[in-house]
Amino acid sequence: MAEQFLSRLQDIEKSIGALDDTLKRMVTILANMDEIRSDIRLTRDELLDAIKSVQAPTADTGGSLDHVADLVKGQFDQIATFIGQAIEALKEDMLGAMMELQDSPPIVAAAPAPTPASMPATSPAAPAPDPEVVVTQPAAMPTTVPIPADKAMKIADELDNIVASLKMGCKAGDVIDQIDDSKANIAKIVESDPVMIKIDQWKGIVAAYPKRKELQARDILKIKKGIRAEVPKYRPA
Repeated sequence: MAEQFLSRLQDIEKSIGALDDTLKRMVTILANMDEIRSDIRLTRDELLDAIKSVQAPTADTGGSLDHVADLVKGQFDQIATFIGQAIEALKEDMLGAMMELQDSPPIVAAAPAPTPASMPATSPAAPAPDPEVVVTQPAAMPTTVPIPADKAMKIADELDNIVASLKMGCKAGDVIDQIDDSKANIAKIVESDPVMIKIDQWKGIVAAYPKRKELQARDILKIKKGIRAEVPKYRPA
C-alpha cells in the first residue's frame, strides 16, 4: 500500500510539473498574441491616417481612397477578431487543464490507510465473531445479474454518447436530451442496472441549469469523470 501511495504521489508530481510547463507556454503565447493585436491596431491607425493625409483628393480619387480605407479597416478588423477568438479558445483550454488537475487529487485521499494501527485493534476482535454473521453476508452478495457481452458493449456505447455531448460550450437542454435518449436505449437493453441510478445523478447536475445555458467546465469534467469510471465495467480493456 505504501509503495502504491508513493508511486501515485510521484505520478501526480509529474502531472503538476507538466501542467506548470504548459501553463507557462500558454501565458507566453497569450502575451505575444496581445502584443501582436496591439501592433495590428497601431498599424491600422497609421495606415488610415496616411490615407487621410494624402493630397486633397479629386472627385474621382476621393471615392477610391474611401474605398481603400474601408478595405484596410475591414481586413484589420478581421485579423483582430481572429486573434481574439484564438485567445478565448486558449483561455478555455487553460481552464479545462486546471479543472482536470483540481479534480484528480481526491483519488489520493483514499489511498493512505493506517494499517499498522488498525491491525492490533482488529486482531483481538477477530476470534469473537459469531458464525451467524458469516452466513448472512454470502446471502447479500448475489444482487448483480451478469449481462451478456454484446449487451454490455451497447450500454458502454450509450455512455460514450453522453460523453460526446459534453463539450465546452454545450447547453443544458441538449445534454439532457442525450441523457434521456441514452437512458431509454439502455432500458431497452436491460430491465434494470446500477448505471441507471448514476445516469439520474448526472442528469440532476445538468437539470440545475436553464436549458439554454451553457454548462460550467467544472460540472462537465465531473460528469465525464463519473461516466468514464463506469464504461470499463461494460467494456473491459
